[in-house]
Order: sequence, then structure tokens, then C-alpha cells
Amino acid sequence: MSANPVAIPFNPETLELGQPRLLFSQTGIRMPQAMSPDGQWLVYSNVGERPEDLFISRPDGTDLRRLTDDEARDRGPKWMPGKDAVAFMSSRGQGQYAIWSIRRDGSGLELLVEVPDHSLGYPVFSPA
Repeated sequence: MSANPVAIPFNPETLELGQPRLLFSQTGIRMPQAMSPDGQWLVYSNVGERPEDLFISRPDGTDLRRLTDDEARDRGPKWMPGKDAVAFMSSRGQGQYAIWSIRRDGSGLELLVEVPDHSLGYPVFSPA
């Protein structure tokens, strides 16, 4: 099965839609999750595939690369305010879900929040 994102240009002044364009033609499921604060990057997850990893690309689909590549289930990525990194829920570590972060270049993997009773959801950031 494949499910890949489609870019649809939109003119907010005329409210007109442009021609839809498939961002990726690869087999797989890549679901856009969040745009970086500077509008230069999209972060994706591939929930339902094995392994469940995170990817980033430019909004036009170029520069696609994998951020995580291991057996952990990585889900729900969100860009961290004021940082060039995403936070996400992952089963890495002891097999229970925790919130981790990773920089856009794939470095700096860091545990942020761990809750022992498995009551954790996807990360959400509130305004300061």
C-alpha cells in the first residue's frame, strides 16, 4: 500500500487552487505532520509501516531524508518552538513510549519526558 502527500498550490488573495502535484512516488506511507517554524521543512511519519520512522523534506518534496532509522515506533512529530529540532513519541528505550527530540540533521537524539504508567500522548507545545 502507498499513501504519499500531494502539494496543492493555493492563492489566498484569489482563493484559487493550483494543479495538484504528487510529492513522492515511492512505495510507502508518508504522512505530513508539521511544517518547521521557518516554513522550510516538513516532518513526516510513516505510521503503519515497519519500522515506524520519521522523515523530513522541503515543502516541494525535495531533500527527502530519514531522521530516525531503527526498530522503535516513532510517531507524532512536532517542531519544537525556537529550535531546529522535532519532538516525537517513541517506543525506544525500555519499550514504553516516551517523548524524545532529534535535530533536523538527525543528530542530538535526546530523551525529554518519560512517564512510567504509559499515559503519554503525542507532544504538543503551548504558547509561552
